[in-house]
Amino acid sequence: MADLTKAQIGNDVSTTADGDLDLTFEPITGSRVVAEGVLRRWFTRRKRCFWATDMGRNAQSLMNADLTPLQIERVKMALSQEALAVDGCKRCTVTIERDEESGAMSIKADVTGQAGRADVNVTIGNAGQIIAAQIRARNGS
Repeated sequence: MADLTKAQIGNDVSTTADGDLDLTFEPITGSRVVAEGVLRRWFTRRKRCFWATDMGRNAQSLMNADLTPLQIERVKMALSQEALAVDGCKRCTVTIERDEESGAMSIKADVTGQAGRADVNVTIGNAGQIIAAQIRARNGS
């Protein structure tokens, strides 16, 4: 994939806020465009988007999965590969943690794109619902 400039990444509208639909549809630019694209791909079920049937990882399904350490590493690699399919994403480092007390799972990513870096943090509750989703742009983007 060719490098994209910040202008080429363009604008988008915010479609996620704390894990739910953002009804304000706030205009976003820079690294946040890439980070929200990553979230969309992670939480879309495979073959659900008619225009991109290869899109999606259904990350909610991980919540109740009994994963071995090797399977967790494979999931991290799959999520990272899914992120790299987003236009403008150059690198994505994923960590997965489970809170043994509450049962909640956290997926964290450091997303690096041509427009800068962003931290993506998602917490999934024990029923598979998204409890919180935060994106924090870094490097002034």
